[in-house]
Amino acid sequence: MKFSNILLYINTVKHLRLMQLIYRIKNYVLGIFLSEDMKFQKIESGSLSRNFHIFISELDEDEDYLSRFNVNEILANHITLLHKTEELNGKYVYPNESVLWNYTLQYFEWSIPIAIQYIRTNDNSWIELYKRLFINWTKENSEYTWRPYPVSLRIRNLLISVEIIGTALENEFLCLFYSVIYQQYDYLKSHLEKQLLANHYLENLITLVICSNLFDECKKHEIYCWELLKELKEEILADGMHFELSPMYHKIVLEDLIRVYISERGCSSDFLAKIRQYIIQMTCAMLSLENGFKRTPHFNDSANNIAKTKGQLAGAVRSLIDDVEFNDAEREFKYAGYYKFYDNINGKRISVIYDAGIPGPSYNPGHAHNDCLSFELAIDGIPLFVNCGTATYVGGVLRDFFRSTEAHNTISINGTEQSQCWSRHRVARRGSGRALSVRPNGVDSIIKDYKGNVAKRNLELHGKMIKIREKAIGNNSACMYSYLHISPEFDLVENDGRLDIYMSNQLICNINPIGYTYHIKDVPFSTDFEKIETCKEIVFNSSFGEELNGYNIIFV
Repeated sequence: MKFSNILLYINTVKHLRLMQLIYRIKNYVLGIFLSEDMKFQKIESGSLSRNFHIFISELDEDEDYLSRFNVNEILANHITLLHKTEELNGKYVYPNESVLWNYTLQYFEWSIPIAIQYIRTNDNSWIELYKRLFINWTKENSEYTWRPYPVSLRIRNLLISVEIIGTALENEFLCLFYSVIYQQYDYLKSHLEKQLLANHYLENLITLVICSNLFDECKKHEIYCWELLKELKEEILADGMHFELSPMYHKIVLEDLIRVYISERGCSSDFLAKIRQYIIQMTCAMLSLENGFKRTPHFNDSANNIAKTKGQLAGAVRSLIDDVEFNDAEREFKYAGYYKFYDNINGKRISVIYDAGIPGPSYNPGHAHNDCLSFELAIDGIPLFVNCGTATYVGGVLRDFFRSTEAHNTISINGTEQSQCWSRHRVARRGSGRALSVRPNGVDSIIKDYKGNVAKRNLELHGKMIKIREKAIGNNSACMYSYLHISPEFDLVENDGRLDIYMSNQLICNINPIGYTYHIKDVPFSTDFEKIETCKEIVFNSSFGEELNGYNIIFV
């Protein structure tokens, strides 16, 4: 192993918590995915909690959500997940597909639209399909079957789908079904992802809370509820954002808590009241952060085709909690490091999200990107200036690019990455950034990359113009790089040193460099996992780092 690789490991491991190290060693020695010691306990459906519910019509019957899955294709023994189609051959491992694709298959989320199709058509062929696919899966014992994260999500999705179908399933099948659910739940109890913590551990706890309620295990339920609240206190920041700072994972966790809330709603408890408060807090943060954007913002690992949309989640929350006004106008998320700015120019609404935060929780920044001091801008809800997205969790050139500084609307000194993002989900030496001052129309911010290079950046909305100014601090010979990406919906045209942006042949704005030279190239861009397009990237650069450089975006 090269010495440089040893340093990457050292600078990654030193941030881990003692618990993570202990469980990594334990899992390596014992093998976390061994399933030989699992119990099989026959469960009669009549012995379950009678007040248990997890189905939410506003989420599970939403047409846009259901359109993610082609149920007629599944009926014909094919399935499309993350834009990739495979034949359903009775197996649940596809070596030619990514780990995330195989995980998504194992989640059984696609069972929900099958259940919905049955209640809409009353056609028994959908029940037979559901039973066949489930029974085939019970015969599988693949490398993905017993990983705790898929187990956590699969249990919940199966419980949703079986609640939708209801009494149309015969007792013999239900007995098998709940016995298998208990088998997975029992496995999860002793295979919590404490080697990772963060959202993986949270997903484990949420499923334990739901299952202990379902199976009337009162003492365990009390313990799991306490553990969940303890973890939420750490993971949900005071401004309502999830601490991994990914808008996508924020929405995933919010949906999880909505499921917990409805499954516990029959009880009036302090636990339920606290979950309710977290839901309100996270909903307000989501609505405020995404206000003015018609898709999930591209900060850290985020994409459109995983979490529910803000509209779907807000609709579900409003149906459950009808006595609260949800604030969607918060502008400062000081703990997360996000800031919002708005303007109305020529009848068009301009919305800006600016990121001046740290990479994420120090002990697990696995979903972090080098996006500090980056921004996204939407015009009438359509993203115009964009970060490049995520696209994949497969290690390699694409994963490295999408996490890189260059893939974001931010700055670099001498071409240095802000932090050492490496492998699929690791970060070694880290940079840091923060807002120095925030005004209603702009922000002054600073970044120090992992090599110690320092730069300042200012963004200001000024009349019909957005001014970006940036410079290196303490290094006059530094070469400044500033990256700006144009969404594929727009066209970029060079015009005598000015850059014009069009949409449908209509001039939207022009960009005037200040002190910078520039060049333009095509780079990968992605709004969905496993779907890659290209977008135009403008690379501004200057060899006089301490001089004030930048560009003006002028709307017409």
